[in-house]
Amino acid sequence: MSNRNTDFPETANPLINLEPAQRLLQRHLEHNESYEIEIDGIRLFMLPGVFCPAFTNTSKFLANQVQVNANEIVLDMFSGSGYLGIAAAATARDVVCIDHSPIAVECARRNAALNNVTHKLEIYCGDLFEPIGQRRFDVIIANPPLLPGYPKTLLETAIFDPDFNLTQRFFREVRHHLNPGGRIYLIYSNIIEMTSKGSVAQFCEENGLSDRAIGQQSVDYEIYTVHLIYPAA
Repeated sequence: MSNRNTDFPETANPLINLEPAQRLLQRHLEHNESYEIEIDGIRLFMLPGVFCPAFTNTSKFLANQVQVNANEIVLDMFSGSGYLGIAAAATARDVVCIDHSPIAVECARRNAALNNVTHKLEIYCGDLFEPIGQRRFDVIIANPPLLPGYPKTLLETAIFDPDFNLTQRFFREVRHHLNPGGRIYLIYSNIIEMTSKGSVAQFCEENGLSDRAIGQQSVDYEIYTVHLIYPAA
């Protein structure tokens, strides 16, 4: 069965099976109105067009790997509904959430209020680090789009990153936003290794960073790895 149709993003790599992502997007498209879900005690108000962390393996898996200490300042990049930032707010002093989707930002603001953490969360709409200038953080959490496809909607940009351009920009800029001793928790898929665009290890080496795997989860079509990343010594 072909994994492409005229209504679905395409990838130039024939080794990448897009059918699981297609099913994931279809599940989202079944929600034409707002709805609520709960993940480990975090209540989420979801708007149509916003990626739902309950519909995938990655979000909760990453949340369970992140360690935030009291009084640390956290950045949740690619924040979407705000789920990871809200989870971090349980122990963090302050959390900043950034997403490029205005709908996701509105969703995150509602969810901060729903979970009584508005006083801890700053939420911005913008391109990567642009909304925060030169600010630095103790912890940066990143759940970027994991497939090298070509998105056609805001929802699809949560899944598809053509040629991993967004991820590579993140790596080029992220070190300048870490406090001394700061660290990054990033989740990625082994699908990147099926392309000729590089790997997390390569992106780290090119940008003065070191990484080690701290968690791995296999599903029937890919392997997710959580990377703990630091500035190289």
